[in-house]
Amino acid sequence: MAYAKWVVRAPGDSARALPRQGAAANLPASTVVQFSHMRPEQVLQLQRTYGNRAVGALLAALPRPAAAVQRAKVGDEIKAAFVGTAPPTGDYAPVFYGTKFFGREFEVKATFAPDRVVDGESYHTAEYRQYVKGFFWSNKTAYATHTLSEGVTLDREAYNEDGNTPNGYKPYGHRNIADNHGAYKETDEGSTYAAKDKPSTPVEKGEEVRMNLTFKGQLAETDAKSNLTGRVLDERVWTIKGKCVRNKKGVATVTGL
Repeated sequence: MAYAKWVVRAPGDSARALPRQGAAANLPASTVVQFSHMRPEQVLQLQRTYGNRAVGALLAALPRPAAAVQRAKVGDEIKAAFVGTAPPTGDYAPVFYGTKFFGREFEVKATFAPDRVVDGESYHTAEYRQYVKGFFWSNKTAYATHTLSEGVTLDREAYNEDGNTPNGYKPYGHRNIADNHGAYKETDEGSTYAAKDKPSTPVEKGEEVRMNLTFKGQLAETDAKSNLTGRVLDERVWTIKGKCVRNKKGVATVTGL
């Protein structure tokens, strides 16, 4: 293969020698072509002088730009949705499990659209939030105090953000908190979030315990600083409620409320 002594320049490229063969061999070895600076009439003149095939072959030899990553733009519809029955809706009955615990596990699964791009910076468009209200009650201790965060406890009437952990307040779904009770994963279509929760309480022998918890899960739009914009993209509400009575021998009976 013979290599030409002429070079071609494309926008943002340095000079490169290209093979001069086939139709492109019609171009003289001394020709230097800068397509990034040529006007339409100059390209037309080049075609007239050396032929369409020669110029076409030269253009075909230029490297093609990499495909752009598809991202949502400002103003595009930002989409997020829960997946299947995770989380559930409606009433969800608790069960007695292990040696003395009463509660019920549920899952959360969600998908999110691609990131937004603003001024060249990309950021996530939505996050999961979990809120809860209700009570734990026992015939021995009456209504239990359940801490959700510093200074915030479970309220029987008003929703508060759920985030109780033994190691401090770490709420569900916050992308900027490492331990957010779940995991975000980046995908070709955007991102996903998956988490599990198992609200429960111990039941001792001779004790009656009631639990009535209503959860509200939201997929909420966020701005470039991960602040909520106030727009909810998807929402689910579910309730875990029931009564567990253990006799003095430890046998548990579970019924609804």
